[in-house]
Amino acid sequence: MKIALAACPTHSFRAPPLSLPLLKSCLVNKGHDCRVTDIGAELLKGVEVQDRNLLLYTASGFSKDRGAINAFIGKYRAIVDSAIARILEGNPQVIGFSLYDTNRIFTEEIVRQIKKTNPGSTIVFGGPHARHLLSDKSQIPDTVDAIIPGEGEEALPLLLDNLHPSGTTASPGTWMRHGHELLWGGNLGKIADLDRLPFPDFSDLPLEAYLPPLALPSYFGRGCFLKCQFCEEWNTLAGARRDRSAQRVFDEVRHLLSSHSTVMGIDFHDPLINSDMEILREFCRLVIAAKASGALPQSFHWQGQAILRREMDRDMLSLMHSAGCTRLAFGMESGSDAILRAMKKTQTIETAEGIFRDSSMIGITNCALMMVGYPGETEKDFNDTIYFLKKNAPHISFISMVAPSTLVVPGTPIHRSAHISSGVAPHEWQSKDGENTYPVRLERFARMCEAALAAGISLTPSTEQMFAHKDEYLRNYYKTAGL
Repeated sequence: MKIALAACPTHSFRAPPLSLPLLKSCLVNKGHDCRVTDIGAELLKGVEVQDRNLLLYTASGFSKDRGAINAFIGKYRAIVDSAIARILEGNPQVIGFSLYDTNRIFTEEIVRQIKKTNPGSTIVFGGPHARHLLSDKSQIPDTVDAIIPGEGEEALPLLLDNLHPSGTTASPGTWMRHGHELLWGGNLGKIADLDRLPFPDFSDLPLEAYLPPLALPSYFGRGCFLKCQFCEEWNTLAGARRDRSAQRVFDEVRHLLSSHSTVMGIDFHDPLINSDMEILREFCRLVIAAKASGALPQSFHWQGQAILRREMDRDMLSLMHSAGCTRLAFGMESGSDAILRAMKKTQTIETAEGIFRDSSMIGITNCALMMVGYPGETEKDFNDTIYFLKKNAPHISFISMVAPSTLVVPGTPIHRSAHISSGVAPHEWQSKDGENTYPVRLERFARMCEAALAAGISLTPSTEQMFAHKDEYLRNYYKTAGL
């Protein structure tokens, strides 16, 4: 069967996506004809600089503004039409889109145009945030024929097997449209053995279009064993942690570097690369041996996101650095032990300080992932966080925030908390005592950025853009609230 897989612009497309090239490999192994199109990458090659920033930094509000998105599509009609023509080349029977909250509206508009041209094509939404659509099925456009809220490597091939001219039968792991209704096809378990998945195939993507330095994505595993109260990774997305073997991760790295001669780096997209310390340790040993034998170039380097755990001692960090680890992003979140306990984070301030110090002194660039205005955060808690950043500034190169306010996402424990209001956008919630509001969090966000910069800590590009637009966010908030 002919299948097209596509992604519309989202904040993460500075580098190639991982999910669609992996899905392509799975489908090709099943005998299907599949092509991947990254509309964001196509746009990066031709848009003006100011419009490129709209795509890269979705916190500007562009991603939620349907009128602005349609104006953007109109302005770059030739590029968009070319990308759509590529998707439709060969008349695919099924077209799958990878969905994020930040590209939902853009995706809906592209699908609407595709359905005008190819009304008979089956449109499937999957990806990390496809499940968010299911909270209100009445808002799902009738142009969407199926939704896969979980892992697609098994669910999508099953769906293709169940497609029939007379109508699609129920398919496990998929919500299928039947008239005006979406019907569930039954549960499909998580993939237990990730080693049996094929290597991702990036051959369809214009790698030269992504922002330098280019690093291809890979992964140690899926899910998370932590129970952070603000995160949907462990209880609604990938679920319990499952790791690939060190040998499989290493083999994929060698395959990707040998397949793409201009690529010297790997960006591991896990929520934590150090879930299993022995697997990480063995991977490092394999890389070091391969560099020594010439099987991997000495210039090979990699980065990823890690948790702050005691096992990340100087010896472990030194081993990682010798294996080419150049940057680690640690989920610090707060400099207050009280807030860390409320979040159910596992690190203490003392442990975190030691890891940041050792990592930095060994030569690894550290990024601290931070949050502002967590439910229950007091002014003292916030000041403790500022103190932490100032004290450890010599060992923290960057801070990064997903948003200028703690996001309260449906399905997470804090969304069910009795202490916050509900029924509002994930960033606009407020505490029921009225002390923790969006304006309060924006003000703290600005103070954190100012304190970090004054201490010599840089902001990541997306955080820097949010800092530049902070006043615009506040104006939009008051405008929406009618104030």
